[in-house]
Amino acid sequence: MAYTCFKCKQLIPGPPKNLITHLRNVHAYTNGPGFQYICCQEGCQRTFHQVWSFIRHLSNVHPYNVNDVVPADNVDNDAGLDLPDHINDDVEMNDVPPPVPERNLDDDELKRLAMDFVCQLKQMNCLSLSAMNRIIQCSSQMFGDIITHLKATTMRTLNHLNVDMNHDEIVSLQSDFDRLSTPFAGLETDLTQKQFLEDSGMYIAPVSVPLGVKFVPTVDPKTGDLHQTQKTATAQYISVKSTLKLVVEQPGVIEMMMNYRTQNDGVLRDFHDGEYYRRHRLLNNEDVITIPLLLYFDECETVNPLGSKRTVHKCGFFYYTLKNIEPKLSCSNANCFLMAVSKTSDISEYGYAAVLAPAIADLKELETTGFHIDTDVFTGTVKAVVAQVTGDNLGLNSLFGFTESFRANYSCRICKVHRDDMISQVEDKPDLYRTREMYEADLAQHDVTLTGIKSPCALNDLSEFHVTSNFVVDIMHDLLEGVCSLEVKLILNGLIQSNVLTIDELNAQIKSFNYGFCDSHNKPTTNTITELSLRNPDGASGQSASQMWCLVRYLPLMIGHMVDENNEYWQLLIVLLKCMDIIFSPTVTLGEKFYLKELIRDHHNYFLALFPHRHLKPKHHFMVHYPMVIRKIGPLVHFWTMRFEGKHNFFKRIAHVTCNFKNIPKTMALRHQTDLSCRLYAHSVLKPKVLEIGTGSSHILATLDNAELIATSFANMPLYGELYLANWIEMQGTNYRPGMTLIIGRSDNDLFLFGLIVNILVDDNQDAKFYLRRWKTIGFDEHFHAYEVEEGPDVSILNCDDLLDSIYF
Repeated sequence: MAYTCFKCKQLIPGPPKNLITHLRNVHAYTNGPGFQYICCQEGCQRTFHQVWSFIRHLSNVHPYNVNDVVPADNVDNDAGLDLPDHINDDVEMNDVPPPVPERNLDDDELKRLAMDFVCQLKQMNCLSLSAMNRIIQCSSQMFGDIITHLKATTMRTLNHLNVDMNHDEIVSLQSDFDRLSTPFAGLETDLTQKQFLEDSGMYIAPVSVPLGVKFVPTVDPKTGDLHQTQKTATAQYISVKSTLKLVVEQPGVIEMMMNYRTQNDGVLRDFHDGEYYRRHRLLNNEDVITIPLLLYFDECETVNPLGSKRTVHKCGFFYYTLKNIEPKLSCSNANCFLMAVSKTSDISEYGYAAVLAPAIADLKELETTGFHIDTDVFTGTVKAVVAQVTGDNLGLNSLFGFTESFRANYSCRICKVHRDDMISQVEDKPDLYRTREMYEADLAQHDVTLTGIKSPCALNDLSEFHVTSNFVVDIMHDLLEGVCSLEVKLILNGLIQSNVLTIDELNAQIKSFNYGFCDSHNKPTTNTITELSLRNPDGASGQSASQMWCLVRYLPLMIGHMVDENNEYWQLLIVLLKCMDIIFSPTVTLGEKFYLKELIRDHHNYFLALFPHRHLKPKHHFMVHYPMVIRKIGPLVHFWTMRFEGKHNFFKRIAHVTCNFKNIPKTMALRHQTDLSCRLYAHSVLKPKVLEIGTGSSHILATLDNAELIATSFANMPLYGELYLANWIEMQGTNYRPGMTLIIGRSDNDLFLFGLIVNILVDDNQDAKFYLRRWKTIGFDEHFHAYEVEEGPDVSILNCDDLLDSIYF
């Protein structure tokens, strides 16, 4: 049996290892990020990211038949050795691949292969540095023992065959054995590994930023006495300029930035479509490439938040992403870069200005002079500016110098509305927006009770940024962990008190509801939904943000059949869901923006009328600014903190594994930069995810239903051609499989059109299409807040790249 190479379509006889050797030697394939292996044996189009998974698939699904005989016509014996005649006799040999260009394993290539292995280890945040070094040492010893044994066996065999042991080729062979027996020479320690990455230009070392001097109690290891020792408090900073230069010079990145443009069709899709970008002096200047940066700040507990060391090792993290690339790339945790990290206690003591001092200097230079890049498609200067800063409300108010108490007189950072007016405000008041002039005047008063401003913001030193032009709101904390948590409790408690349903019926509906593939991991927990918790709506909901989002969206389908259409509590829930439909949408039209303003006003009025003993919370107030914010910076979902908080998991895992808290900010920064350098070394930063194809089976096109329609969609493929029917595919992190329902368009009366995935078709070129049975949209049911559909007779073929939205049901 011969295996087909998916790159050059050449037949490679022998077991799977011969195909892997061919891919490595001819096509420079390695087991690293960015490399995808495609089966293409017997019509199979399964894809893999790990070489051992690929080999296992070939061995189990397309096994090599050892009885297949391949003539040894292509065996190359040009070594020039004087072998006995019987060694050159014509024989039938198995497992002989066709000749491939010889791979030159010189010292540099050997070190590169060893570094690939090291990088794979360093990207695993479940390993400590000592564990990595132990693995490298054991692997080096194992390789040495194996190569030494092979050398001895080979030399003994050649000597037995009376080969001249002083022949130049034999001497060279012995030298190769000795050299290959120590593949990790020069890479044995973390220091030498970092030095290799630095020499390759891919490692950016964090810089310690001195903040101040303090005295800490230390124990003398000899006497056990306690002494007060002077210690310099430091933060860690990673150069934004150096990071951006390396990232932008990665293959394909600058082309992606240059090709990402706005669409003037009245639809807001991203930051580029907002007024802020269009009116920005540098961002909207086509004569210079300017990267808009989205900064993020949040505090993260690196140890058990309920343990005795809570708050002791709490750190403040500053991240940033690039906003001139597609949102599906910028939202990835792997493409979120660390700018600075410091202990929270040091930030409180020394202030943000001290922590961010080197960052401010770097950002000023990026605004004015930028940095020079030299790529195949562009050579010149690239600039960068801080476009917006995101974070939770407490974090942003702290960073910007506003009051951190949301019971204060003026707690809103967007407008200057008094607390007495905020608790009943139902619509936006533009005349109260904070402006630069108002900010400077308020700052000069030095009275937080009259202004809401405690101190100046260090970021205001930048010429292209000011806190009054930062419009970001955090819909995750405002809604999913704020308004939704409060109102769902009030609504459910109202329904229970009205004898519409009982708590047991509610929990039974939540447990038995079919959440489908998309929300199977976000099922709400019923452990915290009790009569006692519902009577305390101001307490924590006990649900994560994703669980709350799932609960709110599916609640009408869970209990809607038990509630009367005119129920006043139910009407509040429906209005809230209408608001969330627009707020969480990845695209927003101008008409929807104006409609959202009316919905938020109606929602707030309804809430105050339904619960007259309550007032609007600060997070209710932030909602009234949403339509204006959408107009300024685009859809809100592209700025929420959900993805940034996912980045914290990397550092929490590192803290748990290393258990090194002597200088926790430095530990975090070093491990993050090592991981980033490994990804830069593998050219996997800002690289779009390729289509991943799962298990399936190959079929002749003529045997499929509507074969002619399918053939037309695949550029008139002949009916005797083969198609692969995949059980699942994954695009940009979203998994699709038959049985799911997709949004495929809009009708003339602006209703969504849906299609049920019957099959997922893949051809030999990895072109994937959905074979859909179209649902007939009857209408939208307000009471259940869902579309009513019925199965129709029509089928259609949809290219995977033409999906209107990645949402599925």
